[in-house]
Amino acid sequence: MDGGGSTLHGRQQEDAVTYTLYAGSETSREQAEALLSACLALVAPLVDGFVWQCEGFGLRVVPLSTAVTAAAAAARAAGAASADDVVLGGVSASHAGNASATDQAEAPASAAALTGFCLQGTTRVGDNIDDEWFVVWLVQHLTAVLTSTHPAVPGDVSLAATVRDLDGELLLIEAGDQLPRWLDPTTAHNRVFLYEGRTHVVPQPESPATLGLLPTGSPPFERALDLVRSATVDTLATSDIQLAIDTRLKGYPQRALASLHRARCLVPENVLKVLQRDPQLVAAAVTAFYERDPIDMKACVKMKHFPPSTRVEGQVLLTRCLYAQLSQQRFQPGPSFGRRPPPSSPDCKAFDLGAKLACGFEMLVARAPPDDDPTSEHDFASDARWQRFVANLQQQGYFRDNIEGSKQYKELLAAAARSYGQSIVGRDDGCSDGGVALSFMEEAGQCVRSLLREERDSECPTFESVVDDDDGWMYLSPQGLDDLLQSYIQRGVENLAPDQELLVNDAAQRVKSFMSKVSSFEGAVGEIDTSEFFSDDDDDWDDDDGADDDGDDGNQGHGDDEDDGVADGVGSKGRGDGAGETKRAKPVDVDGDVFLHSLQSMLGLLSDMSDSGAAGGQDTGSAGGDLRPWQELEAAMQDELDTTAAAPSATPDDTMRHLLESLGAQQGLAGPSSTLLGSLGFDQTKPS
Repeated sequence: MDGGGSTLHGRQQEDAVTYTLYAGSETSREQAEALLSACLALVAPLVDGFVWQCEGFGLRVVPLSTAVTAAAAAARAAGAASADDVVLGGVSASHAGNASATDQAEAPASAAALTGFCLQGTTRVGDNIDDEWFVVWLVQHLTAVLTSTHPAVPGDVSLAATVRDLDGELLLIEAGDQLPRWLDPTTAHNRVFLYEGRTHVVPQPESPATLGLLPTGSPPFERALDLVRSATVDTLATSDIQLAIDTRLKGYPQRALASLHRARCLVPENVLKVLQRDPQLVAAAVTAFYERDPIDMKACVKMKHFPPSTRVEGQVLLTRCLYAQLSQQRFQPGPSFGRRPPPSSPDCKAFDLGAKLACGFEMLVARAPPDDDPTSEHDFASDARWQRFVANLQQQGYFRDNIEGSKQYKELLAAAARSYGQSIVGRDDGCSDGGVALSFMEEAGQCVRSLLREERDSECPTFESVVDDDDGWMYLSPQGLDDLLQSYIQRGVENLAPDQELLVNDAAQRVKSFMSKVSSFEGAVGEIDTSEFFSDDDDDWDDDDGADDDGDDGNQGHGDDEDDGVADGVGSKGRGDGAGETKRAKPVDVDGDVFLHSLQSMLGLLSDMSDSGAAGGQDTGSAGGDLRPWQELEAAMQDELDTTAAAPSATPDDTMRHLLESLGAQQGLAGPSSTLLGSLGFDQTKPS
């Protein structure tokens, strides 16, 4: 199942990662074939038992010039460099003035000057980003093992590789915070490589003395690769970049296998038969169900190939991403599936998963073109590459000392054949001869149809014990979310300088302190203590005293209360003199009659104030001085009301004129005026 053919023609798929392995520039096709067998033999044990989200890891032999041309075209399409910045095999025109004479002399005229062969593959990862990084780890592992001392590597040079997706250089995206200022998408083309298991970046010249040694702009591919393999130029990426990439790849390949999920399902027998032969087909079935449309659902009415009447209990292996996509889809099975168990039944979830899987496989068969799967009739006996592939597996100890012809040996050989078929058969030259390349779903459907014919009379696989893994990982608690965010924050803090880390921690502590306080009309304050709103001299509210101890009038005393109580009291824990604590310890004795009398007096004063404000009179006494702010506020409000009432209202003619102007500005499109007229029953599409 390959989507890599489009990459060879310069069209990078949206959800795919493309990887290219380079040996010597003069590598022949025969040498590349031997290298391909060695690579697949190294990868096969690492991916054994793994289920990919869409497509598996696979390689093919391609001309070096084709790979370089596709990389340059993909760089332009991704915006990694403009058309002037990327010249196939040469120096860009925009940097020609800055390039040294050596660059221009050594640059080949075009990519056609590259006559060797290399290995290239493309893997669709769908919505599972972990598959993309598993591919990166596999490529890094191959470059670490296939060095110049390995017999399968031609030219006495170590294997180098590039990994790109739709956004450009995948490795630089992960290490974006640690990159030097000059390294960006416009300068990264032909500068980033995986070599001997480490990340290498071809540097730019930093002084006139290095202009003849290091290229500027987008370097020619052949020269950039020579610099990476050269001992005279240090192209090894900085430790910060290496650490960022190694951290992202930490834990593979065990991390990939740990991301699998075993689910108990009630599925038709044919589903288990197909998955026993090729477990990877579950990815295509889930994708078909996840992306279904009403036309696809028509195939699920009769369920011709996967009848629900043959439903049995089984165990299905999926990735966590596939399981989440399948289980979270709302779906009501058709009448042919029978009655759904109640939600409290332990079979309810297994019934739903099995029905969804069966419908997904039925959709795959309906999508498949009538032609047979080319991999089903592949002649392995006469395939020299297959023989080399098996020989490399034996050298790697893949068969685990099992006797040839034994049951376990046959099972391992069948798994190797599936891996070989996915990696090589169907990837050879793709649609380079002008043929039509099948899509991922169509090819999977052909494979399912072929397996159904082969397994028609076979027995349904049985399971000694059906395992149903806990899916609690799919649900995130608030505390789990906080822990996850904290881990990402900690990763960012670890990359800061010591002085920057202190600033970040101080700012975070201030924000935390601010948010922990109580919010009031004054803003965020601390623990509110009502005794601190009043100073020791706040006797204005006492019926016995009409002024404070200093002899100030009521208005001034109230102002002192605001200064001492609001400005100093709010937001403070205390005044440090113990007086506040003494006041807080005193009990409050409230006389109900006195309180009611005081409340009635205050309401009467407010009523009198309203009457005097409406009459326009002003009281100049001491009590009036206290009420003057209220009178000013009421007068301002009354003036605003009078002004609003006196404003001329829009006439119906003005309203209609504005409405027509807005309707004309819409130029027949949807807008507020057409919506308003539509709600009133007018249809502007009909002639008046």
